[in-house]
Amino acid sequence: MLLCVYLLYCLLQGNSGCAVDQGLKPDITKSVGDSVVLPCSCKNSGNKSDTVQWGYTKSFRTGNYTPQDVVFPEDHSQNQRYRGRIQRVNLNTADLSLNISALTEEDEGTYLCGVDGEFSSAVTLHVKDPGCTELVPGKNLFPGSPGESVLLPCPCPRYSRVQPKRVTWSFSKVCSDKETPVSNDTGPYSRRVSTFDQVNSRNFSLLISDLTKEDNGNYYCTVYEDNPSVVILFVKGCALLENKQTVTISRSPGDSVLLSCSCTELQDKPETVQWITPHHGDLLSTELPQRYNGRVQTFNQNSPGNLSVLISDLTEEDGGRYSCWINQNQYRHFSLSVREPVEFCVRNPGEL
Repeated sequence: MLLCVYLLYCLLQGNSGCAVDQGLKPDITKSVGDSVVLPCSCKNSGNKSDTVQWGYTKSFRTGNYTPQDVVFPEDHSQNQRYRGRIQRVNLNTADLSLNISALTEEDEGTYLCGVDGEFSSAVTLHVKDPGCTELVPGKNLFPGSPGESVLLPCPCPRYSRVQPKRVTWSFSKVCSDKETPVSNDTGPYSRRVSTFDQVNSRNFSLLISDLTKEDNGNYYCTVYEDNPSVVILFVKGCALLENKQTVTISRSPGDSVLLSCSCTELQDKPETVQWITPHHGDLLSTELPQRYNGRVQTFNQNSPGNLSVLISDLTEEDGGRYSCWINQNQYRHFSLSVREPVEFCVRNPGEL
């Protein structure tokens, strides 16, 4: 009698083990560097198995669940490429799913799931090289002001096989389909652009300096002949007329002097304006030095781009360098000399 009970108990225990869902599951597609969860479970959610195994085959044939390699548990003597990248999702449960991180293209293939050495479930994994990272929509608009510099991004994952020599930048006006190459050698970008195509950083960004309003438009970073990433550059504000020039002016005490500084378009308004005095003050500041009170006049009431100043009743102490600064990146210097005129004594010709 006891023998019959024992045999029945063993039979029930054997039937309560994990039986894996059979068949080929839907394909999974991931990118290089991603992680993936390969699904597999016991038919009866109440059962569990500690003897789950995962195998791999490059080419799967329907009905043939024979693996070429064992993936899990790890065999460090054979599968070095999986080391440190695989783990069970849920231990001691009926969920037998496997997580593989830091995917490579070599991980592409069919993965087989089973227990006790019997494989009966399969899922095919596709791994693609993403090329350059596409910019997030809505975050590809970059503002700039005339005269300053801007960095247009084109990041690539370090695990991508893209080579720097296969990266190109091009430009088109807004609402235009005509693209032109962005070159540092010739054309409107001559000596104004540089790229950061270091192999290790995978940074193919474009630096444009001395911006002008003509730089407004769409910029395309094309990597490995793939779909380009698009960034939009919008340059607005004041472009300083005769930027980065120095003007020499001589006046006498009591005279007036007009220090001419203006935008190329008089209706453009700069973000910031400063008039730096020889003593490092600001002519436009509310804390204007006392000696300038009542002697400085501006002209931007009706024309925001007219940034000129008029200084009246000059004194010798007013001499020195004045600078008109726009947006902290454009400037015009004035070297002002205020001196009494030199009198020359001319003898009467009859006295010679």
